Amino acid sequence: MLKALWHNFLLTFFILGLFLIGPFALANTPKSFSDISFNAKDVSQAIAPLQKLSEAELLAQVKETSKNSPMGRVFENFPLLAVFMVRLIQDKEAFPQLVKILENKIRLKNYGYWMIVTFIFGFFLKRLIRSNKNGHSQSLVIDALFNYIFRFAIMLCIRLAITYAFFSVELTPAFKVFSKTFL
Repeated sequence: MLKALWHNFLLTFFILGLFLIGPFALANTPKSFSDISFNAKDVSQAIAPLQKLSEAELLAQVKETSKNSPMGRVFENFPLLAVFMVRLIQDKEAFPQLVKILENKIRLKNYGYWMIVTFIFGFFLKRLIRSNKNGHSQSLVIDALFNYIFRFAIMLCIRLAITYAFFSVELTPAFKVFSKTFL
């Protein structure tokens, strides 16, 4: 269960980065994020030629395309990330499902609101944990470290649960590709 939540957390942030550096970054970029309209059907048609390539051919193409970009250095340092991106593109279901996250703008906006609520909750949780019964801050390093880890774990679980509640259907195929690549 914890592994699945951790994968959900990582993939949520990876998805946002993937759309900024993925195949769409090679085309003319729009002026703002609101100008971008994603459609799973259109994305499926756009990546269909890439899905016909073998994994080795597509991996070579991705590395060649990103060679002079910051993502090229990331692929050099973490080659499994390039393999994951290739497998994600080649999977018939995973990449279009990830695009569906961006199709429903109302749900995406509600997700953003919930994330803002977690930041506010985290602030109050930090204040609650730091103060003891007398209202003074705890000064021991071990107590401070424990409090930080405890708050981090609580906030991570809450954010992963919210992400899972909003996008579990869309992220499931990408989790399968992730587990096949990294685990």
